[in-house]
Amino acid sequence: MLRWLVCFSLLVCVMSQTPRPCESPKAWEGDVHTFDESKKFRRNARITYDEENIRIREVEELAIGSKDDFFDVIRLYREGVEYRLNLRTKVCNVTTLTRHFVPIGFPPNANFSDSFVIGISGFQDEEVSAISFDGVFEGVQFYGIVTTPDCYPVHLTTQSQQFGLAQSQYYNIKAGIPDPNVFIPPPECTRK
Repeated sequence: MLRWLVCFSLLVCVMSQTPRPCESPKAWEGDVHTFDESKKFRRNARITYDEENIRIREVEELAIGSKDDFFDVIRLYREGVEYRLNLRTKVCNVTTLTRHFVPIGFPPNANFSDSFVIGISGFQDEEVSAISFDGVFEGVQFYGIVTTPDCYPVHLTTQSQQFGLAQSQYYNIKAGIPDPNVFIPPPECTRK
């Protein structure tokens, strides 16, 4: 009996050490590189992420095949509106958002995959501790990597019937939003 109690206690200790999905910071800026090789799609963007006020701004270079375009995109989910300014033509499209806000991070039911070090292990200035999770969220399969303990995004792979396979790499991330005015639509988008 005592042996079973010890085994059960050890099992509880081991299970309690399995990382759970963490909550990513609510406000940050950084860069993201997204690509889908099958569709010859590539996107490099400067992202400003504000989960608290449910808004995202991305200044992006978008390449589909051999065609490149540049956009300043502001999505204000509370207001249900997207401003998409073509930086080449200066034409702004204002549309109603049809998709709801999806936080960058993992849902509570995500499965822990692994923990590891990115960079050179043992050299504090050249390593980042990371953890990965996978699962399915709203019909989309995902695999992602975040820093630990702070939970900043590093990598995200998603696959779905509707959108196919896409991979995103996050880098140059800084905590907070130094200039909240980045969410004010450009004049080209507010002229009548």
